[in-house]
Amino acid sequence: MHITPNLLITALIYVQLPIVAMAQDQNFPIPSEWRNHSFSPSTPQIISVAQNAVNALAETVNSTSNGTNYALDTWQSANVLASIAQFDYVSGTTTNHNLVRQSFTAFQSSHPVFFASHDPPHNVTSDPLMWGLAAFHSYRAYNDSDLLEIATSIWSSMQEYVVTAQDVNSGTPSKRNGTLPTNCPLNTPDTSVGAVFWSATNPGDYTSTGETVGAYVALSAHLWEATNNTDYLDSADQSAQFMYTHMYSDHSQVIQHTFDVLKWLTVLSAAPPPANSKWASMLLQRLVEITVTSSFWTTPNDNSTAGILFEASTQNATQNSRSFNYRNIFIGALLEIWLRTDRSRSMAAFIEAFIAVQFNALQDLAFNNGTYSPIWTSPAPPEAELLPWGQLAAIPVLNAAFKIVSNSSPPTSSSTGAPSPTSSAPSGDPSFGSDASSSSRSLSGGAIAGIVIGSVGGFVLMVASVFLALRYKRRLSKERQVTYPSFVPSAMYRQPAEMTGAVGLLPAEYSWEDEHGYGSGQRYLTEKDSAAEPSVTGPLAEKSSAE
Repeated sequence: MHITPNLLITALIYVQLPIVAMAQDQNFPIPSEWRNHSFSPSTPQIISVAQNAVNALAETVNSTSNGTNYALDTWQSANVLASIAQFDYVSGTTTNHNLVRQSFTAFQSSHPVFFASHDPPHNVTSDPLMWGLAAFHSYRAYNDSDLLEIATSIWSSMQEYVVTAQDVNSGTPSKRNGTLPTNCPLNTPDTSVGAVFWSATNPGDYTSTGETVGAYVALSAHLWEATNNTDYLDSADQSAQFMYTHMYSDHSQVIQHTFDVLKWLTVLSAAPPPANSKWASMLLQRLVEITVTSSFWTTPNDNSTAGILFEASTQNATQNSRSFNYRNIFIGALLEIWLRTDRSRSMAAFIEAFIAVQFNALQDLAFNNGTYSPIWTSPAPPEAELLPWGQLAAIPVLNAAFKIVSNSSPPTSSSTGAPSPTSSAPSGDPSFGSDASSSSRSLSGGAIAGIVIGSVGGFVLMVASVFLALRYKRRLSKERQVTYPSFVPSAMYRQPAEMTGAVGLLPAEYSWEDEHGYGSGQRYLTEKDSAAEPSVTGPLAEKSSAE
C-alpha cells in the first residue's frame, strides 16, 4: 500500500484501536464540502449505465484461451471476473454466468498450479487468493456450486502457507526450510499462528504481508458465511487475530500492506464467538471513517473535486497500472459493509454519500463515449479508446450505486443475496458494542516467532490521542526487503522523531518490479514452472472435458 498522490492505496488501512469504550453508533457526519454527494439518476438509468460498462469490459475477456484480459495482469483479471459477477449479483441476473464460468475453466487450464496443492503457485500466494475471492463472488452471484468448489480448492491449496499451532509446537512450518522457536506459547500475543507466508517459491522467506493474510481472512470468512463450516471461521479468526496483534504496534505504528480489511471485519463482526470480539465491529467503524476521509486519497476542501478518490491521478491514464484498480477492493468492501448495516445508522448514509461522490465523478468527469478513464478528478482524454483498467476501476462504483439506489429498505438476514448456510448464519447487521475492555486483544505483544512482517515502501498511521486524531507519515525503502530474526511491533518500524508528520513521496519513475502479486517494489524470487505441468483437475475441468 502506498499513500502518495502518484500511487493508489492497496484498498484499506489498518489503524490502532485504543482499548476504550465507544458509543453504540459512532457519528458519521457527511462532509459538506464533498462534491455532489447524492444520487439523482433513477434506478433504471443507473442499471443501464452499469450494464453498458460491464458489457464493454466483458468483450475484452478471452474466455476460451486463458480466461484473462491480455492487457491486464493476473491479479487484475481476477478482479474483472469478480466485478462482472458482482454486477449480476446486485442486479439479480445471471447474464454473464456463462462468460464467468468459461473464463474460470480456461484459467484453470492455463494456470493449474493455482488450484493444485502439490505445486507452488507462481511467485506469491496473493494471486491465487484473489482468484479464490473472485470464484466466491461468482458463486454468490450464480449459486454455482462448481465455482464454490474452486474457491474452496484454492483455500485448501493455501493451507500449506498458513502457520498453524502444530507448526509453532514443532518449530518446522510447512513449505519452509528453517525452524521456528518453540518457546512462544499459543494463545498469547507472541504466537505466530495465523500468519500466511507471502512467497510461494522461496522456502527461506518467512515474510507475511497484510495483502496476503488479509486476502486469506476475507476468503475464509466468506466461505464460512456460505457454508457454515466453522473450520473457515476458526481460520479467519486466527489470522485476523494475528493481524490485529502483530500488524499494529503498541505505540501507534501501523504496518502495511492491507487487503480487504473492511470486508473481513464486516463478516467477523457478525460471527458468533470467538470470532465476534468487539474489536472487530469497533475497528470496522473506525476504518470506514478514516479510510474514506483521509486527505491522502480524497481532497477535503476543493469543491470541484472534494471527496473524489484521486489516487494515481498523476499517472498516464493510457498506460496500465495495477494501482488504478486497488479501488475495486476498497469500493467493494464499502458495499459489503453497507449491505450489512442498518440503514438508519449514520455509517450507512456516510457510505452512500461517498459512493454517490464517486458515481457522479465517473459520469461528469471520467466518462467519454461509453468508456471510463481511470482518473476521476479531471475530464477524460478526448480519445474514446476503451482502457480495460479504467473500465475495471469504474464498475464496482456502478455496482454499488445501483444496489444503494435500488435497495433503500432495511436489510434482513438474507438481504445480501448470499446463499444461506444450512444452519445459523450471520445476521445482516454487524453488532457494534459499546464496551471493548473485556474482549479486545492486547496490542503489546513481543517478538513473533521467526515471522517477518513485510513493510517495504510502507507508510505509518499515528494515533495522536485517545480520540484517534490521526497524523500521517510514511517511510520509503527502495527496492529492498528488510528482515529481522524476530518482530517487536513497538520498535521495529518506528520513524525518527524529526520525521513525525512528514510524508515522503515515491519517485515519479517508481514502478512495480513484477506484476505477479503486488508488493512494494520487492523483487520476487521466481522459479521456473515445472516442464511437465500437472493435469487439470476440478469441477469445471471435468465438466468441460465431458462436454
